[in-house]
Amino acid sequence: MITPDAFAGFLQALHGHDPFPWQERLVHRVLEGPGWPEAIGLPTAAGKTALIDIGVFALAAEACRGPADRRTPRRLFFVVDRRVVVDAAFERARKLAESLREASSGGEGILREVATALGRYGGEVPLQATILRGGMHLDHGWARFPAQPMVCVSTVDQVGSRLLFRGYGVNGSKPNNLLPIQAAFLGNDALILLDEAHMSDAFAATLKAIARYRTWAEAPVSSPWAVVQMSATLREEPAGVFRENDEDRRHEVLGPRLTASKPARLVKVPTAKATERDPRARRRAERENMEKLAAHIVAEARRVQQETKARTVGVIVNRVGTARRAFSELAGDPSIEALLLIGRSRPYERAEVLDEYLPRIRASSSVGVDAERPLFVVATQCIEVGADLDFEVLVTECAPIDALRQRFGRLDRLGRRGTSQAAVVVRADAVTGKSPSDPIYGPALARTWAWLEEHATKQPGTKVRTVDLGTAAMDAILPEGEALAELCTPARPAPVMLPGHLDLWVQTSPVPRPDPDPSLFLHGPDAQPADVQVVWRADLPEDPSLWRDVVTLLPPTSGEALALPVWAVQRWLAGGAVDDVPDLEGTPRAEEPEGPAGARRVALRWMGPDADRTQPITPGEITPGDTIVVPSSYGGCDRFGWHPASSLPVDDLGDRVSASARGKAVLRLHGALLDQALREDVPAPVPDLLEKLLTAVRQDETRSGVVQAEQRLLEHLPELDQAPGWMKTAAGALARDPSRRRFAHPAGEGVLLVGGRFLHDPVEVMAGLTDEDDETSFVGGVPLASHLQSVAQEAKATAQACGLAERVVEVLEQAGAAHDLGKLDPRFQLLLHGGDEVAAAVAEAPLAKSPMPARSRAGIQLARRASGLPAGYRHEATSLLLVEEQARGREGWEEWQRELFMHLVSSHHGCGRPFMPPVDDHQAPVVSVGHAGRRFALRPDGFARLDGGVAERFWRLTRRFGWYGLAYLEAVLRLADHRVSEREGSA
Repeated sequence: MITPDAFAGFLQALHGHDPFPWQERLVHRVLEGPGWPEAIGLPTAAGKTALIDIGVFALAAEACRGPADRRTPRRLFFVVDRRVVVDAAFERARKLAESLREASSGGEGILREVATALGRYGGEVPLQATILRGGMHLDHGWARFPAQPMVCVSTVDQVGSRLLFRGYGVNGSKPNNLLPIQAAFLGNDALILLDEAHMSDAFAATLKAIARYRTWAEAPVSSPWAVVQMSATLREEPAGVFRENDEDRRHEVLGPRLTASKPARLVKVPTAKATERDPRARRRAERENMEKLAAHIVAEARRVQQETKARTVGVIVNRVGTARRAFSELAGDPSIEALLLIGRSRPYERAEVLDEYLPRIRASSSVGVDAERPLFVVATQCIEVGADLDFEVLVTECAPIDALRQRFGRLDRLGRRGTSQAAVVVRADAVTGKSPSDPIYGPALARTWAWLEEHATKQPGTKVRTVDLGTAAMDAILPEGEALAELCTPARPAPVMLPGHLDLWVQTSPVPRPDPDPSLFLHGPDAQPADVQVVWRADLPEDPSLWRDVVTLLPPTSGEALALPVWAVQRWLAGGAVDDVPDLEGTPRAEEPEGPAGARRVALRWMGPDADRTQPITPGEITPGDTIVVPSSYGGCDRFGWHPASSLPVDDLGDRVSASARGKAVLRLHGALLDQALREDVPAPVPDLLEKLLTAVRQDETRSGVVQAEQRLLEHLPELDQAPGWMKTAAGALARDPSRRRFAHPAGEGVLLVGGRFLHDPVEVMAGLTDEDDETSFVGGVPLASHLQSVAQEAKATAQACGLAERVVEVLEQAGAAHDLGKLDPRFQLLLHGGDEVAAAVAEAPLAKSPMPARSRAGIQLARRASGLPAGYRHEATSLLLVEEQARGREGWEEWQRELFMHLVSSHHGCGRPFMPPVDDHQAPVVSVGHAGRRFALRPDGFARLDGGVAERFWRLTRRFGWYGLAYLEAVLRLADHRVSEREGSA
């Protein structure tokens, strides 16, 4: 049995140090006291990411308890209301998951005990660690196993939109979506840790409403669910808020972090308020003010560095445009190194940059690192949260007091220096006038500056004024209550959430109109809409009509996407000026920039290969939450992130990100990509070798001829000095891999090669199969009886592992055994046999899966036409027709069990919430089919009708199990079907 006293050994085994006193107190509270607190108020650098360790340890300690008795949910979501560049939370979660996996297969001691206990929950591994960036078709690898213990690190937008059944980038134009599954994972058996909750008032209020509405059910699904708000600056302190105490302040490690002195010099930049009525003149004046601010901040940073001889200098500003200007000025100085960190960057490139620089700026390793030149790190708010960074000196633009506390937490983070120099710089026009208001922070910025001036001390014999912004010093002078709230980032309360809102959101098939905008409940009424994810590809041909097929060859992943406001993307594609964008999620939009619009460049909206909305679009057609793919030649991004003024081609990251995610080598052999990777210094043999390969593919030469041409090119690339490391690795691995697969480029200009061997563990959990259309019906020849039995067993095992009631488990098992009976339709069997009537007629047993490969889209379309199935046919609707009599005659079942059985069968592809898609199938054959000793009568389907009873049953079950409870039961069956189909396909 794992007890709270074992936590110290657990942390020591993981990280090599003892826990802080507050961490041990919290473990005892969770396991022996009242459970998780509503709020945790701890200063920066107090080790809050250890809450991940605490949550996992507590889950292991409670493994012997049932869901109704457990206090710690099996899924932990660490949520931040901004884009972070150094995600210490995810790195900690990944290290924890890897340590437990290793311990489970040969370790000993407390790690082995915890891993074994977590294994009792029924997951594939002791712990899954994942990061949810979102906005991508099939970006749902985190939601695969309902029983899996998991730590997921994400943002308010990604978690919040999914919790409200409207996941950004998830919902396509088709009725069979993953929205209910993802909402079920977040709305059941989940612990949501909301970091810096004072920045997320709207989402915090939404979470409170959901906590209340989760219990609104006749028979709610029993599972723990909790929300913990964390902040160094809580606006309101709920009863029982958990804080540090004197024991923490006296601690030999934590104490110096809290008491370190950080005197900050106050600097005002002489800027003039733009009063011109002409919008262009105002924007011109604003650009001049921004340039002045950047120049003064750089000058101040140089001054402090020269005085202190610091090796790492932090420069933090409020806007991406200011950061770009400051970075450009510093980057031209050969005597220093400059690094730009902004949230508006592509995750893969961001990780590469940080791998290079983190050893010099990470808190745990910055002391003692020797370098020839000092490093200036220019950043936005993205490093305020989740970044374990440590600067020797700091220069920051003025911001509300809560933001300043976070920024100064990156100065002498570990308290090793005792006293560190800093400066706070402000634009004069931002703090003067009758009612100054910042576009991002509102009046709080000017109020904070006034408060700083009030508490500043003038240095003898100078005009310099300083104020100590160390943790303890600031605590001693900060006001309380309303006075403190006025100095903080303005609250953005959410609208009141009513049950009617959930009644609308829970409808995912189809989504109703009107549909409440989830962003209002995540960021408040003044928030901007969801971001657009932008992906750059170098292999897009000139003809946009081919883009869909080209991108389908290698679909985009979140690691190569840049999140931007929809208005900024529209203006950029239209050729207008985009001077600045905020670097906070949901920030109210400033005045839209205007300017001369050039040619309206098109983009590909990507919603998946088969979605109707996947098509080339103009800037005006881009909508919030879209993922768009554009040619690399458009420019707009560099290795540091968003750079709208740049016209240089953008690196295509598709191969690298896909290989990292899959764990297998991926390489597109394409002229444009080779030119880009080799920086257009392509040696003579490469184009010749590529042309020989393409000629062999086009002429459909013998397989040996194609492989031979391919092999020569793969063996040559690693020998090139100018080839980047990732390309050498991929080409070398593919050259040695006889199981590699080849796919022709749709434009006829290249090939995609995918390795058959794992080079390393996948970085991200891949999405695997979904149930979109009949995709899972083409994974290999599988008998229907075998598939139904396997799904029934999987659903039962999952339901039991999730602790569902015995009568619910029975229904899920029976639904698994019947969900695909609709495939008995002779027309569907003909489809599965590739349209071959003879093969279908002589088959020994009905099929659940076709031996036709899913990639054979042309063959599938021909088979569908030969089958006579109508457009939009849903086999699950036929399944419902066949099981209706079976459900009605089921002895020993209550009415709700019969209804749940029918609903689970009809909704196992995501439809029936609340309507089935309309299908004109009046020509359906009236025949009798047999299965498992039973006869079923097929007749024209009536369940697709509005009055077919599906919607009424959905609402009755929603009232019984709750908005999130019914979605959870559906998820158990649907994911059981996914996993069984996955295994059948791999076999």
